Amino acid sequence: MMTSSSSSLNAQVMEKELKKTSSNDADCVFLLHKNHASLNSALWKKFDIVQQHDKDCDYATCFTYKKVYTFKKTTGTSTMSNHKCLQVERSDSGAMKLFATKGVPTTHDKKMTLAYANFCAVDLRPFQSIAGLGLKGLVQTTLDISVASNKRLMVDDLLCQPVTTRRNIETCAMKGHVIVANRLQEHIDTDVFMAITLDLWTDNIKKLANISVTTHYIDKEFALFAQTLHVKRVRYESHTAVMVMNKFKEALDIFSIKDLMFDKITVVADCGSNIVTENGISSEFDLLGCIDHKITNCLTYVLKKTTKQVDGKKSKLFFRYLDEPNMTALYALVDACKSLVTSKDSPTIIACKCLLTPLVQEKMELDVLHVVSTLLDTVMKNHMRKMEVPDASITKAKAKLRALMGSIGTGEVLANFDHEKDDAQALPQKKRRIDDMTSMYDEFEEELEEIHGNGAEILVVSNLDSRIELELSKYETYKVTNLKKNEFNSALRVNRDTIAKFSILLWWKLKGDSTFPIMSRVARLILCIPASISKSE
Repeated sequence: MMTSSSSSLNAQVMEKELKKTSSNDADCVFLLHKNHASLNSALWKKFDIVQQHDKDCDYATCFTYKKVYTFKKTTGTSTMSNHKCLQVERSDSGAMKLFATKGVPTTHDKKMTLAYANFCAVDLRPFQSIAGLGLKGLVQTTLDISVASNKRLMVDDLLCQPVTTRRNIETCAMKGHVIVANRLQEHIDTDVFMAITLDLWTDNIKKLANISVTTHYIDKEFALFAQTLHVKRVRYESHTAVMVMNKFKEALDIFSIKDLMFDKITVVADCGSNIVTENGISSEFDLLGCIDHKITNCLTYVLKKTTKQVDGKKSKLFFRYLDEPNMTALYALVDACKSLVTSKDSPTIIACKCLLTPLVQEKMELDVLHVVSTLLDTVMKNHMRKMEVPDASITKAKAKLRALMGSIGTGEVLANFDHEKDDAQALPQKKRRIDDMTSMYDEFEEELEEIHGNGAEILVVSNLDSRIELELSKYETYKVTNLKKNEFNSALRVNRDTIAKFSILLWWKLKGDSTFPIMSRVARLILCIPASISKSE
């Protein structure tokens, strides 16, 4: 509770202001800041932080009575333990306490807190490991065994040896490989491709090289899956193109991905010499360069000084692309940034972009798949010219999209449309004219047959090329307006206060799959390809 008179006075003022808040008074100074992600105590289901002018002021209040207590993150929630709400709850529970399951006693809670601290300190574990699902599962299993045994158990009797744990993990891994291999095989059999990110990296502590392989694909429900398949240490081997290719194929072979499936895989990796050379990954797989590596390499090449040979002598360090005054100004702008993340309209970031954009564009070209993925985004496809995407790149992307639509599952796509013929509404039954005994639809039907042939073919276009052109022309003029976004969001409304964020994959599932059935298969193929391997790293 409050100790000083000034604190007590401040608390009384806050209580009055907070009660104004509950009555929708617009002149309130103190407001509640809800959903503190860093506060995990159960008390925060009933309390919130008090803010003044968007800043915490070391006070907390309850939802019901607006009773204010001092609170600092460094001192904990002990001042709120005897709050009025909690006392009412205790008195209301009455005789039900006799039958309710009792919580953990305070003495036991303190023992567990000390045990957790020792666990982190002795075994040098990160503090966040306490919140891990693995540790929680281990502790819960131990408690269940202890209750079932009805006696005190020794921990050495329950813990297995490290060798036993390793063998068990290896057995589980083999079973998991079979499950994942079957899932990947099932996905590849649908003729919808997948992407794999490949990264060769060295850890900063032991300086040991590792190779990691992560798969990315979108299933029939338009859910994106990203799963690390393989991480293996590369010992005492030169990082040549042949070595990288062999290690990559070994990783794929574990999951039964053979040579015949390589044409259904797009690999995303950096553009190092051991990737793009004649015997590298690009010789057998479709390769897409990591966009983050390209940007980093460009900026490093531009921002760092270099040398050159002049008459057999190394020159002094100099900037190759920008002169010294411009580079000094650029570094001053970068130093002015208080953090790596600033608002998109920050003058500092705008100034940096103006200097660096031409240089990055000179050194880096977008792949056609990058533009195709933008075409498949129903919101961004209409803004590519604003993003200064060249018209030639857009034309190539449209041609690539048309080719992909024609290449995937031709027979299956046509088979899916056969049922439409059976369900199609036939032309109206001919009515006889009394005077000449002819149908009033005869002339209309003859005109249709002259243009399209059989009238039944009008309602369902079975020719794949015609179907593709029909989808492309319809998709080109399709726009996701704010009204359509609102309709889409209303269908995903979780409750009165929460609306799901617009998701392009969810749009393809709920709307695009039925409106553009062929293009939706291409969307599953393209939108699973990551532009960068940074998340895999």
